Amino acid sequence: MAIALGVMAIELGGFSALADAYGEGGALARLDAAVLEWLQHHGSERGESLWVAVSWLGSPVLFVVDLGVAAWLAMHRERRLLAFWLSAILGGLVLDEVLKLAFPRTRPTVAAAF
Repeated sequence: MAIALGVMAIELGGFSALADAYGEGGALARLDAAVLEWLQHHGSERGESLWVAVSWLGSPVLFVVDLGVAAWLAMHRERRLLAFWLSAILGGLVLDEVLKLAFPRTRPTVAAAF
């Protein structure tokens, strides 16, 4: 338990450092802008297809898969695993929204096509 708490403290410290670096005009925000500019100049259809596929991983389609796994766990009476599974899904959804509110960012103009 102590090791888990230590690991969580280290991870929280790392996340805090990233959040601080992202702040308005921070190093991470500048890196983000530089990567976006590089991708705009060096992008290809193949690369764009790759990122569309990566983006698909977070789509509602994956949520349906998650619910299918939950149904399978319920049918097999794996209550503990089901509880962990649903907690992870719901926790991820909540964390996603909280982080979007905590770190507001305008959508890049190049993303308007999506």
